[in-house]
Amino acid sequence: MLKHRIITALILIPFVLLSIFYLPLLAFAGVSAILVLMGAWEWADLIGWKSIFKRCLYLILLLLFLTVLLVIPTGLVLFAALLTWLAMLYFVFRYDHFVYVWARSPWLRITLGIWILGTTWYGLNTIQHLPDGPIYLLFLLLFIWGADTGAYFMGRRWGKHKLAPQISPGKSIEGVIGGSFVSVLIAMIGSWFFHAANGISVNFIVLAFFISLISVLGDLFESMIKRQAGVKDSGNLLPGHGGLLDRIDSLLSTAPLYALWLLLFLI
Repeated sequence: MLKHRIITALILIPFVLLSIFYLPLLAFAGVSAILVLMGAWEWADLIGWKSIFKRCLYLILLLLFLTVLLVIPTGLVLFAALLTWLAMLYFVFRYDHFVYVWARSPWLRITLGIWILGTTWYGLNTIQHLPDGPIYLLFLLLFIWGADTGAYFMGRRWGKHKLAPQISPGKSIEGVIGGSFVSVLIAMIGSWFFHAANGISVNFIVLAFFISLISVLGDLFESMIKRQAGVKDSGNLLPGHGGLLDRIDSLLSTAPLYALWLLLFLI
């Protein structure tokens, strides 16, 4: 499994870097739209829209929503995304109290998928449009990958206290701590390089710490949806990773909130 994950990552990383640093803004918007549409294809399956017609309809609904987002003020979209994820934090850690709500509310999952995938796309493109946007976007990915890697190895070695056993039994509090440590370390190194004249940026380090925690929330949220669907993976597109949603689940929560933080505190 680990071997397949590494091989898949080595194939995808060059494509991601080329997209971030060399694509024009419009082309990046198109590529990132394709990314979330592929995620929507898997999401439709998770919520029970399994026929080709229904899944294509779901893609059309998401495309329409992406168009609508373009005319809504940026701050309003990102603040609404923040409120959404605060609500998801509550639902995830009170899963046992809301399990029947999720099971009996298919339209909630349908609407939530469009909203979350849409704001993920919006967050990515907001970051990309900022001054030094590609650098900031690269660091978002590094924070997520660092958190994922640190959690994987720390959790396997020392993980004893389960974080959310009803949703994702493999995740531990020790793993979250390890992931946060790696993300903060990446932020310290990156901050030293990019703020050499002024020293290490505490703001950037705090940002990395919170992103590492928020990335776990995105992962747990997707795990909750998969548990409702009774599946282990969202698909089988990426060897060693499962489906595309399994690979970008952390981006769902972090992209819009990272963009909001940059707009409020760093730009």
